[in-house]
Amino acid sequence: MRILFMGSPEIAVPFLETLNQQEEVIGVVTQPDQPAGRGYKLKAPAVKEAARRLGLSVHQPQKLKSNTAFWELLKNLGIDLSVIIAYGKILPAEILEVPRTGSINIHFSLLPKYRGPAPIQWALINGEEETGVTIFWLNEKIDAGEIILQEKIKIAPEDNYNSLSAKLVRLGISALGKATKLIKEGQAPKIAQMPAEASYAPLIHKTDAQIKWAKTSGEIHNLVRGLIAWPGAYTSYRTPAGGNKILKILQAAIYIVPDNGLSSEAKPGEIIAIKKEGLLVQCGQGLLLIKQVKLEGARAMSSYDFIQGHKIKTGEVLGEPSGNNKIA
Repeated sequence: MRILFMGSPEIAVPFLETLNQQEEVIGVVTQPDQPAGRGYKLKAPAVKEAARRLGLSVHQPQKLKSNTAFWELLKNLGIDLSVIIAYGKILPAEILEVPRTGSINIHFSLLPKYRGPAPIQWALINGEEETGVTIFWLNEKIDAGEIILQEKIKIAPEDNYNSLSAKLVRLGISALGKATKLIKEGQAPKIAQMPAEASYAPLIHKTDAQIKWAKTSGEIHNLVRGLIAWPGAYTSYRTPAGGNKILKILQAAIYIVPDNGLSSEAKPGEIIAIKKEGLLVQCGQGLLLIKQVKLEGARAMSSYDFIQGHKIKTGEVLGEPSGNNKIA
């Protein structure tokens, strides 16, 4: 089939590469270059860089609505199918209706659960035990189109955003191959979603990553898992000099109290023990073992190195200076 591919971030690149091997990708549409870094130099989307490597034509329209010149360009390409993954904008009907067979999307959840831009993060944050990928026909509503197929996967207790997204990409590539085969054969179903079962996975903001130590150790552990790639779950740390710095928690584990006991009446956020494996911190319910951290202005390091370098002591309270121990 003659495929138009629409996507922007790194997670979409393996799908483009696979489609380019299996079908005829006649064009790639991605977001415009955006300023990034301290110098605010323009940075190309990962999909654009991949498309250039593959020798594919790239289109980066600033807008999609009322862009009649872009609509006409697409009509002249003779598109059989549009494949969209993490493009970053809602597509108007004028674009969705151009391909001969329609437009499909790959979404990293079992729709209608976790519609929206951050399904992997929120599935982890919410402690889900199962997720998957959905291939569906696009319409003008957000992730609400009719389903072609779904593939499920278990979320392992040790999974974080990086490991789970890698698993979902592999699963999604396989599912996309099945879906394109069904479409070519004219056998692709159109299964309506159940609106009553829908939930939303909103865009992640930095404020979502602030640790509230009054929550349970399980909730905080899930926050760390879900936001490991960006922005990183964080708390505040009062330095020996009296300053207040951001401390990102990169790796943690729920600590199971031994039968011989490790009782504490410490307040949430308080360091109650220093172990070779890391810092043991009291939560609103349960204990969290912090294994890897990144202090503002420093490199990522093991908690052991952090303890040695900053002379951490029991009784210190994380998050106290910014008052983030209370649930807002």
